[in-house]
Amino acid sequence: FEHDLEVAYLALQAAIAQGHEGETLLAVLVAGLLHDYDPQRGAARPEVTHTLHHLEIDADLRGFFDRLGLSQEGRWLVRQLIRGTEFPLDDATMEEIRLQIGTQRADQRWQADTEALVELFALADKAATYLLLTPEEAEERVRQLAHELGRTEAELVALTPFFFAEFLESSPWFGWLLRRFPAYGQAWTAMQGHFATRREDIAYAFDQAAQSAW
Repeated sequence: FEHDLEVAYLALQAAIAQGHEGETLLAVLVAGLLHDYDPQRGAARPEVTHTLHHLEIDADLRGFFDRLGLSQEGRWLVRQLIRGTEFPLDDATMEEIRLQIGTQRADQRWQADTEALVELFALADKAATYLLLTPEEAEERVRQLAHELGRTEAELVALTPFFFAEFLESSPWFGWLLRRFPAYGQAWTAMQGHFATRREDIAYAFDQAAQSAW
């Protein structure tokens, strides 16, 4: 649940900075808190399709939305935001999200803003661990993830810099986020340095083990 809170916090900050307000911000908050909700699998690798299914059929969740005063469009936005967190997100899913946005309203400015919000929310899901936690805390999360994925801890820690390049730094919104919030820029510099060092340490250890084997 800590990750859900972190995503909600970062995504809400970013959405406010983008100029969103009112029910849109409520939808971002709700999506952040529920984006990994998957009673079928618990905390281990929740699936977006399961989350979306439960949003549709869970009477308690519908009652929660009613009490929040979340409109049908607000609930629709929650679903699109969560759908965008599919990882890795394939082109077909993103195209379906764009289609949903295009048919929801004819306002092209609103469509562009909503598509950007979906992209930014997905980025917050991937980046929150590395912008809000200390490098040591982030490394512990990576080690936990390794067990969920059936990978070794050393392998996933060593691959983290490649994750940074492929899924965070490649997004134009990531640079915007670091510029908009300088404290995150400083945290990111420290995080990069930490995982680069850990990768070098792991590579050195493997080299030493290989030499000993010979």
